[in-house]
Amino acid sequence: MKIDSRVSKLKFEQEVKRLRGQADTLRKRGIIIQTVQYPFVEAVFIPRKNLMIHLPVNPPPGAKLPPIPLGVKIPPGAKPQYLMTAELHALTGRAFGTRISLDDFDQRAPSVVFCDPFTWEELSYDKLHRGNHIGDNKKAFNVLLDGHPLTKKPFLCMRGIREYHEHPQHTGDDWMLYRKHVGLFSTLDTIWKTCVLNANPNLVLQPPNLQVNWAPAGAN
Repeated sequence: MKIDSRVSKLKFEQEVKRLRGQADTLRKRGIIIQTVQYPFVEAVFIPRKNLMIHLPVNPPPGAKLPPIPLGVKIPPGAKPQYLMTAELHALTGRAFGTRISLDDFDQRAPSVVFCDPFTWEELSYDKLHRGNHIGDNKKAFNVLLDGHPLTKKPFLCMRGIREYHEHPQHTGDDWMLYRKHVGLFSTLDTIWKTCVLNANPNLVLQPPNLQVNWAPAGAN
């Protein structure tokens, strides 16, 4: 059901005003508000997590081996190798843009589309790094998925995001249960937590394989 455009625009202006009150928090998180024009807000996220590179080496006899890094897959039958880890300060996660739509807000949840921050063309899934949510048991799972059944686009599968609530598999988790607690800032906060804070770039060299994962820190 659509909401009156005048009401929707008023709610949009209220959300933008609240967002401007969070300018310091946004700046510290590397979130730059690029465009504000009803019903869209375009924001650029600038990650600064350094790339971690993991290299296999031969450990000395009796050496205590560190745990295998999160997200590294050992081929069936293969023995886990000792991985030396180095942090490359000159390489970080790539910046990305988001176009947040508040059309029909708050009758519908905010919509999120991922874009190139230079051209603002929509990004395909293969050009996005992953986003992770950490559950109560400290287990991480990817919530940035491809091929939404309605939009056919990459989408953030999190409560409070339109693409989540309008997914056919989530009809039992109605947006109306959350709309009093969700706004423009909380939407940016969700994107930042999943796609920046909990997305640490890792390059794992394990001949003959090369793996890239976006593992969150501190998760099981």
